[in-house]
Amino acid sequence: MAVLHPPDAASRSFELPAHIHPWLRAVVVMGFISFVASVSLLLVLIYKLVSWQLRSKRTNQFVILIFNLLWADIQQALAFLLNVQWLRLGSVEVKDPICFAQSWLVSTGDMGSGIWCLVIGIHTLASVLLNFRLKAPAFYFSIFLVWIFIFVVSTIPVWMFGKNIYVRSGIWCWISHEKEDLRL
Repeated sequence: MAVLHPPDAASRSFELPAHIHPWLRAVVVMGFISFVASVSLLLVLIYKLVSWQLRSKRTNQFVILIFNLLWADIQQALAFLLNVQWLRLGSVEVKDPICFAQSWLVSTGDMGSGIWCLVIGIHTLASVLLNFRLKAPAFYFSIFLVWIFIFVVSTIPVWMFGKNIYVRSGIWCWISHEKEDLRL
């Protein structure tokens, strides 16, 4: 495991100034709206997928890819919902387990959203321009591999530096600003 220096002043716990509270509340509200919208759409898609599957026995691959994008978006929304803890405490506390959870969700949510948008783009290109679609088993196995990739890449910083890689990053928790390469 690589050595990580103690957090500098920009990464340690800090008390939230009064002028930050309204802005952080706005982030929490938007996270809540995003979470409710994503879960609502996910439930609609689950209903549609089940009803389509019962009727046609065919799978709509585009809907399943959007379904996976929604899972990533839900992780991201949950990360920003966790800011409610910092509002409740009046400070961002690096030692709080919520800091690790928020950091993990930001990492997997950001990575997942980007990867699933890329996969949807590639799938659209293959379907529309090349008239190509994977067979169902290969399609589902590809989805499994994409999620494995997302979780492995998101776990690399923790493998390298331990759970202390996640510190305060502005007004929430994420990877230390000293490790820009890992943030990328």
